[in-house]
Amino acid sequence: MNIRHYLIASATLLITNASFGQKSTLKGSLLGVAPSEKIYLFKYFGSELSKADSTKIADNQFEFKFKKALPYGFYRVGLSAQKSVALVLGKEAAPQINGDLAQPEKISFSNSPDNQLYLQYTEYNRTFGKNVAQLQQSANSLGGLQESEPARFQSEMVKLKTKFDSLANAQNDFYKKLNAENPTLFVGKLAGLFMTDAKTDSSNYFRKEDFTNDEFLRGDMLGSKCNIFLQKFVKQDMTAWQTAAKAIVAFAPAKSDGREVVYNTLVNLFMQIDQSFAVTLGADYVKEYPKSNYAKNLVARLPKPEPSVGEIAPNIKLKDRDGKEVELSSLRGKVVLLDFWASWCGPCRMENPNVVKAYDHYKDKGFTIFSVSLDDNRDRWLQAIEKDKLSWPNHVSDLKGWRSAGAALYQVHSIPATFLIDRDGRIIAKNLRGAALDNKLKSLLEK
Repeated sequence: MNIRHYLIASATLLITNASFGQKSTLKGSLLGVAPSEKIYLFKYFGSELSKADSTKIADNQFEFKFKKALPYGFYRVGLSAQKSVALVLGKEAAPQINGDLAQPEKISFSNSPDNQLYLQYTEYNRTFGKNVAQLQQSANSLGGLQESEPARFQSEMVKLKTKFDSLANAQNDFYKKLNAENPTLFVGKLAGLFMTDAKTDSSNYFRKEDFTNDEFLRGDMLGSKCNIFLQKFVKQDMTAWQTAAKAIVAFAPAKSDGREVVYNTLVNLFMQIDQSFAVTLGADYVKEYPKSNYAKNLVARLPKPEPSVGEIAPNIKLKDRDGKEVELSSLRGKVVLLDFWASWCGPCRMENPNVVKAYDHYKDKGFTIFSVSLDDNRDRWLQAIEKDKLSWPNHVSDLKGWRSAGAALYQVHSIPATFLIDRDGRIIAKNLRGAALDNKLKSLLEK
């Protein structure tokens, strides 16, 4: 059971916005910077960072002089996006930052109530995160009791859940206090975005202003709110998450910056947990925002989708049992079953007798098999071929397990996985088993 639940992102919400403030400067003293290096100011669009300005540093001292008023909100300052710290700019005339880039938790600010409040916010959430991590560690240690002592396991988990609820309620009270005492400061607004009450549920967690107020769009806070929503209010299975993600997109006004930030957030999220849906969502993103470089750059990082029925089968070129490179395309002219399997895969081994039967029956009628093994042990691979009597010649593997180049090309994430390819090299069916495979081959080869 995951005690940590939904508050996973609240400690690192860093935002910029478009409520324009006054002309200003930013002075600082930062250790860990060589005299020849430049200091950069970074701005956000959703979770995306880009350079907004730069200045020289001498004797660890630097100063930005902004010719135009900055949008009021969160930025980052440092040597790179990775080596930088967050701060609030846009409303104060001359904030100052001091500290060491290598120790961001010790950064301090002067002449800046905005940033001093932000430090309180981050320190509270840093402590909150540590406490939640300790509860999660305790929950993980109880795993062995779930079967051996289920009653005790349940009792201990209830205790941990009570402690977590207490932490979460205290955090919510902290947000309410920040918001009530600082309604015009950015961190006060940030706290207001995440605070809840007894009436908060899936129907009212999001508000229209979450997507239309620029202050909530230029940073990762809207993305964090999407993440919290999925974990707190949505059933924990992938289909439910997909449905909820589509609903969040639909709730945001069409073609707005808010919807683009939602798209960007959700595509990044699903890249980690469901690449197929990330590809689908990414296609919708680019279609709605065809001129957006954010969309183009993000989608370019997505894996290519699994080849579809009707497409020409991508060519695979891997070494066979003798170390000779064999290409799938060399079998053009035959009906080919492209079979992804492994010696350690129980379902694959159980299906092999059906594959052998199909090969033996149709091998003289223009049918063959191209087997791609996801093994990482050569001996076990060869032993399985012999034991299961896989007598066709085309067995290939790069012995990289799930990192197989062939599996990546076909977006194979579970095995057995098969693609039936016609004489012209076009995919005509996927994942046929047993009688379904036999019937399809009969229709193709016994006319």
